[in-house]
Amino acid sequence: MIDPMSTDDSRAGSIRPALLVVLAILAVLVVAVISNLGSSAAERETAAPEQPGVGPARLSAPSAPSVELEAPVGALVERTVVVGDQSFSGEDDGVAATPDDLPRFSLRGQLIDEFGQGLEGIELRLESVGEPWHLTPPAGFDPDQPLVAETDAEGRFALGTILPTSSWVALTAASPPMRAQLRRDFGRAGGRNEPPLQAGENDLGRIELAECGLLHGLVVGPDGAPVEAARIGVAGPGRGQRVRSGPDGSFVLEHLPGGSHVLSADCEGFLTREFESVEVQPGRTCEQPTIVLEIAPTIAGRVVDASGRPIAAAQVWGVPERGGYSISAEADDQGHFEVSLLVDRRYGLTAGRPDQTPPMWDGRWQEFPPGAREVELVVADKPSFRISVQDAEGQAVEEFGLRVIQVRTTSGGTIHSSVFGTPAAVVPHPGGSAQVQADPEVDDFTVFAPGFVLQRGTFDRADAAGHLVVQLERQSGIRGRFVHEGRPVPHPMVSVRADRIPKVPGAPEDRYDIFEADTRRDLGDVQGSERSLRGSADGTFEVEGLAAGTWELELRGPGAPTTWVELLEISRGDVLDLGDVPSSPGAALGGTIVVATGHSAEGLRVGLGSENYPDDEPFTETDPAGRFEFTGLRPGRYHLWVHAAPGVLDENYRERVDLGPQERRELLVDLTAGATVEARLAVRVDGEPAAGFGVWRLQQIEGESAADELGKTDANGRCVAWVKDGSRLRFDLRNGRGLSVGVSREFEVRGALDEELDFETGALTVHVPAESTLAEGEPAPLAIRSSDTDAPRSFFTWLTPRADDRTLEGDWSINLGPIAPGTYTARLSREPTRLSTTFEVVAGTTTEASLQYE
Repeated sequence: MIDPMSTDDSRAGSIRPALLVVLAILAVLVVAVISNLGSSAAERETAAPEQPGVGPARLSAPSAPSVELEAPVGALVERTVVVGDQSFSGEDDGVAATPDDLPRFSLRGQLIDEFGQGLEGIELRLESVGEPWHLTPPAGFDPDQPLVAETDAEGRFALGTILPTSSWVALTAASPPMRAQLRRDFGRAGGRNEPPLQAGENDLGRIELAECGLLHGLVVGPDGAPVEAARIGVAGPGRGQRVRSGPDGSFVLEHLPGGSHVLSADCEGFLTREFESVEVQPGRTCEQPTIVLEIAPTIAGRVVDASGRPIAAAQVWGVPERGGYSISAEADDQGHFEVSLLVDRRYGLTAGRPDQTPPMWDGRWQEFPPGAREVELVVADKPSFRISVQDAEGQAVEEFGLRVIQVRTTSGGTIHSSVFGTPAAVVPHPGGSAQVQADPEVDDFTVFAPGFVLQRGTFDRADAAGHLVVQLERQSGIRGRFVHEGRPVPHPMVSVRADRIPKVPGAPEDRYDIFEADTRRDLGDVQGSERSLRGSADGTFEVEGLAAGTWELELRGPGAPTTWVELLEISRGDVLDLGDVPSSPGAALGGTIVVATGHSAEGLRVGLGSENYPDDEPFTETDPAGRFEFTGLRPGRYHLWVHAAPGVLDENYRERVDLGPQERRELLVDLTAGATVEARLAVRVDGEPAAGFGVWRLQQIEGESAADELGKTDANGRCVAWVKDGSRLRFDLRNGRGLSVGVSREFEVRGALDEELDFETGALTVHVPAESTLAEGEPAPLAIRSSDTDAPRSFFTWLTPRADDRTLEGDWSINLGPIAPGTYTARLSREPTRLSTTFEVVAGTTTEASLQYE
């Protein structure tokens, strides 16, 4: 071992020459660096710096300086760099991140029941939706493999790995059949209910999976035979579901919260059945009466061309009157077809050739009644057009893709197929011309050629000979390098979209208002649509295929906050070189919420939304001190929302806030005037709990009476609501068709409310003669008025008969459910029919009321 304190002369002599060589090399390097700094300073005055790692441009571009925060860039347009709400943390070791250095996260939580007890043994999965978990994962990491965990004895779980680059990550749980389902969606993709996962720990806290019920049933045909593979859907509280019946026709719907659910059942060859409501009780398996599906009527015919020749394998589409339940079929080799209807209504049919995409409903489809035969659908030959494609100099472009797509213009704008912005395959077109058939009233087209921008056009611009000349625009682009704290951000996610140009420069813009009146765009929907790509490992990126106009750029990546570059003006055929695009903190909005004495400001949901919609992201919850904070915000106009909370706030609070670039704003939100008190109601009807009925708050708004529903009674007939002291409430019993039945009570809340209500009712069935104009599915106004002069009651509803309301004699027998005892007059008006009757309802009995012609 060498002694570090040794002074052996032989060792010292051998080291000195090597040390001298090293010092000489260092001296040369220092001189070279100083010289380089001086020359670089002079060069920066005449040329843009060459960015390390940026490859050669595919198209020529003028030199451009790097984007800086301190000063505007360019003579005409100010480019502002601001930061969004997504940030990442990681090791700051001065080295650009490699796949093995990617930020990591953990996701924790606890699943509990309605009593706060942990739920053990429930499997959870965390996975990306629609895209890989990470685009540059470390070796051995499968980006398509979900993370799986199981809750422990206390219901706790933990998941963790590298932070995803995916814009949509979903957490689901394999809940027991009688527990609520769990799904949490994280990310920036539209419609997610949670913000993106962050590097480090993400704690979801306690998540209650409430007790639910099951619904068991049986589906049979008109002969009583089981119907296999029928689709049974349910809508109501909780998530919608669809299941299929088994070989014996049975089905089970799981995870259903207590309350009213609407069932539907359909199967090929049968008519769709719908049910007004089915009651489900938590912790129980409820039996649905057997669902009987009726054989569906059909419409048959053939598809021919304009000359009467059959079109083999033609496509047939149908839509019923009043919409919904569309159908489709394919004709045989002789053009013959037969389609089964899903509902017993008239259907509008149209047809197309085998390669045609489904057209949009345009009111010109032929309508046929159920059971129609020998229907003839003519596929007319569309006019022929010749499209010549040229560049801006008038030279023919001989390789391009051409797509013809049906569109429809409505009062709300133009509706077109989702593939409208997808370029067609590029094929050779000698001479730069193509012949197509199209209907100028409903068809548009797009043309795409390599090196040019996708161009949209309409056929009504053709000359008398059907000739169109389309001039394509040379594509433009944007390139640069995303850096954070002077270091490249590896593999940044890059998105570009058409920017909104303020009509009043410098005025705050409402970022969440899609109907913002003070902005405009200079790019169309197709040319300015959003497009995204992943940058290189050295942080460089290049976006091609852009049209000339005003764009905004969004950059995201590991270790850096989301950054926007706004109002980028791109010239035709140029590539705008941004150089280094640095990240920087954005605007921030924080505040403290003050609530009434005796209440807590902790856990209030606070979000930034539009003027009318509070549920847009981002959102957060207040801490024990009532604090909230949003960081990394773009400059512009925001609307701060505080959501209503029991005891604290009776209705959502909103405040407008304008933020400038990198501005930090602090708010004091006083909610002391919004305090509420508890109102409890327990309702029984005919000795049984009244479940699923509404409790309403009565108000005077601008001199007009108004009512808003606070909630519904649960399976035990109870409802708890929080309202302001002095509020007026009303309980209103309505039947399954939404008809108020005269059972109601109003209250004034003073301090608190705890009431038990007990009502008696009778049942009412209305009979309508078969020869009346009443028809299945057709609403008719039914008015019922009480003859009680002491407390007159009037009800009104739309009477809509269902198939099972028709008797064997052909009359209509419609059960309207419960109604308060008393004497009534009913009148049904459906031109030219007017029917009426007078009847008496006795508690605990069913009244049969037969309507007679007046």
